[in-house]
Order: sequence, then C-alpha cells, then structure tokens
Amino acid sequence: MTTNAWRIEAAKYHTHHFSCPTCRASGSSNNTRCELGQSLWDAYQTAWAECVQTMQNPFAVLA
Repeated sequence: MTTNAWRIEAAKYHTHHFSCPTCRASGSSNNTRCELGQSLWDAYQTAWAECVQTMQNPFAVLA
C-alpha cells in the first residue's frame, strides 16, 4: 500500500468519525464504534501498518 493509500483511508475514517456521535465518543472513553466506523477504522489501521512495514514515510509531502 502506498503512502497515498494510507492518507485516503485516514481521510475516509476522519470524515465519518467527526460526523458520527458514536465514533466521536470512542476516542474519549468507550472505544466502541458504529459498524461503518469500525470498518473504516480497521481499513485505516491496516493501511497504516502496511505503510510502516514497507518503510514508507507516511508524513512525506506528496508532490
């Protein structure tokens, strides 16, 4: 997975997270997400792990 793929998954999760009361609450206390939020979170975490494993810099500025 490329750095750009990680950023795309992050954006999808964050877009949902900040519009969903259940997922917003998961960040502060109970760690429970709605079904869609959990699916997006899992994809986000997988993309991050793959990016780190391939030693790509996820914070590199894309041209």
